[in-house]
Amino acid sequence: MEKIKMYMYSKLAASKVTNEIEDFAAANDIEIVHLDKTIPPKNEYVRVSGNNSQKDAAIIYARFSSSNQKEISILGQLSECFSCCERMKWTVSAIYVDLAQTGTNSNRGAFTKLHNDILDEKYNGYRYVVYSTNRFGRNRAECSNAKNIYKNYGIKVIYSNMLLDDSPEGTFMEGSMEVMDEYFSKNLATVVKRGMKERAKQCRYTGGYVPYGFKINPETKLYEIEESEAENVRLLFKLYNEKVGFTEILNILTERGARTRTGKPFSKNSLGDMISNPKYVGTYVYNRRAAADCNTAKRNSHKYKDVDEMIMIPNGIPAIVDEKTFELAQKRKEENKYGTRSRREKEDYLLTGLVYCKECGHAFTGNRRFSGRNKRKYVTYRCTNHNKGEKCNCKEVNKDYLESFVIDIICKTMLVPENVNRLIDDFRLYQKEQNKEYSNKVLRLHKEKQGAETAKENLFRALEKGMAADQLLARIEEKDEEIKKYDVMIEQAENNRPKEVSEEEFQKLLTETKKVIRNKETEGLRRMISFYISRIDVGKDDISVVLSYCNIVLLCGGGEGSRTPVRKTFLPTFYERSCFFDLVLLCGKQHPQRKTSPLMRDGIQGYFPCTFTAQ
Repeated sequence: MEKIKMYMYSKLAASKVTNEIEDFAAANDIEIVHLDKTIPPKNEYVRVSGNNSQKDAAIIYARFSSSNQKEISILGQLSECFSCCERMKWTVSAIYVDLAQTGTNSNRGAFTKLHNDILDEKYNGYRYVVYSTNRFGRNRAECSNAKNIYKNYGIKVIYSNMLLDDSPEGTFMEGSMEVMDEYFSKNLATVVKRGMKERAKQCRYTGGYVPYGFKINPETKLYEIEESEAENVRLLFKLYNEKVGFTEILNILTERGARTRTGKPFSKNSLGDMISNPKYVGTYVYNRRAAADCNTAKRNSHKYKDVDEMIMIPNGIPAIVDEKTFELAQKRKEENKYGTRSRREKEDYLLTGLVYCKECGHAFTGNRRFSGRNKRKYVTYRCTNHNKGEKCNCKEVNKDYLESFVIDIICKTMLVPENVNRLIDDFRLYQKEQNKEYSNKVLRLHKEKQGAETAKENLFRALEKGMAADQLLARIEEKDEEIKKYDVMIEQAENNRPKEVSEEEFQKLLTETKKVIRNKETEGLRRMISFYISRIDVGKDDISVVLSYCNIVLLCGGGEGSRTPVRKTFLPTFYERSCFFDLVLLCGKQHPQRKTSPLMRDGIQGYFPCTFTAQ
């Protein structure tokens, strides 16, 4: 008889749970097949004709949510499911197991593998046995959709801990359980986040990765310095501020035997993250990294949330380096963004990191080549899909043409004398809105602080009445700490409040910009462009330019390929048609010929609500 196969997907390293599952499989003559990666689910399915039901055959699915869950959960589920199959006299054909996978979405390795096998008509008419509704999933819409698809293949989902029939009552019970499962998951997430936020206000450890150089006190859950590692952190900052390159720093750390928490050597990326981590200067930070993508469940560890969404408490944890050293490192890192480019680079590309392809969404990068009978040099910006050998309908754009075009746009929008006063007025209006947001935030913090002070007064009254002194004193100390944290957050919010820009400062900025353009300073131009321009999207027939400090998308026709290095008629034509440009741009009014850009619909940070289109 052929062995039963158990398809198992897990991101956990070998542990007690995996060992117990392997023992369970060996005792029951089950072959384990490890799934290395999540398989994309199939979307197309067919209706199976005829009666393909095999009432004596079953497949089993089991899952647990996280590594913190009881490890007996999987074995308990499998035992219950096998007992159910024995009672119903069903033969188990295959088992699918997900370890430490959330049920809030269907992006699970074994679940997706089983889903695809069903759509491949591998289990027509089988019974899909799972311990309970919450093990199948905690997203009511996805669960219902999956079960409706499985019905087309004669497959019925059976719950081993609650045998439900097809009666109206059974359908009602199943639907009610799915609703409760989804509610439990969302409510639990809300409660956990609230608790973590309160712990963060007390500068306590809330879980996750502990930065190199720190350790967590198991009793107080406060950050403490790990001196053996902190020496390497101080050395890193010292060498970096002395303009020693990452390659040499890595060699020095390797010679000292320094390793990451996972036991691996440091990399340039890990050193860059350490340089930017404010915890090393004693600032407690919570909710810094952006959430994982809801579709792929993957997290970009280099993507951060807005400062307003974070909790940042200066001097909330012990500092490994002083503020002067940390600020000097940040200054050098910022300078490196615009510093000397690689020696392999034969050209200066002013728009690096700003240009993207409208067709496929990939970035444009600089490209230099010689072509034609005379080996003429072509310097362009090209979609990276071309470099990867993939197809992209968007042509490359001549470097000088695109850079000159962007600089001219800055001149025509930000540097026209008659527009400066309007720019200043609108910028002040924008600052007024920002100050209002900060004022609301400060007011909210004051109210929360007042609540903590009221609670402290109530504790003192209870203490005067002779209630349990030890417990009350401990609570009073906690409230004192909480009040101090609120004072720090209020001060931080006041310091981060946008400062008003005077007309003289604005004029000075514009004067410096004109000087950079006039002298054609390469590094100055690069800084200027990155300051004024947020994004440039190149399409087959148009180019869109998004200004950083204006809610504007300039849609300009005339995209060109590498075979047309200069289009002399384009820029004059563009500006001849822009006689009404200044009025529309600065008054924020909608022009009759306005066409809303996709970038506008998706939202662009700024304060000008207008779009200019040139055909």
